[in-house]
Amino acid sequence: MKNILITNADRVVGANLAAVLAEDYRVVAVGSTAASVAGCGAATVKLTDALSVRRLLAAEAPDVIIHCSTSAASGWNAAQETSDDARCVENLSSAAKATDAKMVLVTGDQVFRGPWLFHSEESECLADTQPAQDALACEKMVRGVPGGLVLRTRVVGWSPTGRGELESMLDDLEIGADFGFGHHATPIGATRFSEIVAGSLDYDLAGIFNVGGAERCSAFGFASALARQFDLPRPVSSDSDVANETSLRSNLICRTLQVTLPTVNETAAELEFEHDDRRIAFAALPAARAA
Repeated sequence: MKNILITNADRVVGANLAAVLAEDYRVVAVGSTAASVAGCGAATVKLTDALSVRRLLAAEAPDVIIHCSTSAASGWNAAQETSDDARCVENLSSAAKATDAKMVLVTGDQVFRGPWLFHSEESECLADTQPAQDALACEKMVRGVPGGLVLRTRVVGWSPTGRGELESMLDDLEIGADFGFGHHATPIGATRFSEIVAGSLDYDLAGIFNVGGAERCSAFGFASALARQFDLPRPVSSDSDVANETSLRSNLICRTLQVTLPTVNETAAELEFEHDDRRIAFAALPAARAA
């Protein structure tokens, strides 16, 4: 059985990935704060400290290190939080090389910029924002690790704190808040994404792969799908300005693993279906939302 170390497991992508992979692997959930995920070991480590990272890997001896970048689920949030991902990835990549562990980076789609639609792995990364440049630097470091794997995505899932983007969307729908239209992307549910990650480990994939949903949609479009699925009021938007296009073409991962990708409506249905399971897995998640 593979030993897998998952970082940022106190956030949306890492927590959901740990919950799913723990069914088939030995998983250690690592966070900057306590990361309590059912079925997983736990460690609280400051990933920007190289010595702490080396000590962690010596203690856990992982076969695979999966670093879940904060950008992988930052989605349509208006404000991008500052990140120390570059320092974290530098320390983890260095430790992975020293211990012959496989290094996997789960990163976002912010390296792309419209007006082009459905960016492939070979598409030019034109975004000139600092988060985009930081993400490219992280990708380069991981690809420098033998067998390194980069997964670009846009994950939507339940937060271990109960205060993530998905929860905020549902709260805004309930009170009839005005939605910004938001740029187009290709969101994929956390569980489906985690299953694809498991497949990539089984096949020992390396290089860069896009892992998005089957359809592109705006924040407003995704909120509309949630409203239908959760029987909430339809969203209202006064903003029709689409500032960017970060949609991903994920044909390569589909051909390689022989998988299909979910539509927006299928992702919304998955999120409703798995809510109670995640509430149990994440001790901090609030009581189940009424159907």
